[in-house]
Amino acid sequence: PIGFAQVDGTVSTGEARIFSAYAGGSLLQVNISLDTVNTSSDTVVVDLQKSTSGGAYATVLSSTYTMNSSKTARTVYTVAPNSTSFVAGDIFKVVWTVSGTSAADLLVVVFGDINPS
Repeated sequence: PIGFAQVDGTVSTGEARIFSAYAGGSLLQVNISLDTVNTSSDTVVVDLQKSTSGGAYATVLSSTYTMNSSKTARTVYTVAPNSTSFVAGDIFKVVWTVSGTSAADLLVVVFGDINPS
């Protein structure tokens, strides 16, 4: 793992910077789970974003990932990044947007392969 974001308790909208690359490499996958999943129409929408050379953050996923009432508690959902390469100095952050108050204990783990020269 190259970084993770964890929220203990009820999840509310937020973000966490999780990794600054010391060398280039590739993102492999993003794992997302909730200990308490959403009920009814509540959602937690998760995005992984990257900033290169001080630029604006932009998503590296093909689309954001939505955790909703169809998901299972304490189950890992795997998302494949759309943009996988990174260079030294890139910064990654996880952003989550929440509607409702039923989700709890969010965990997002990002896996990558770092290739220092």
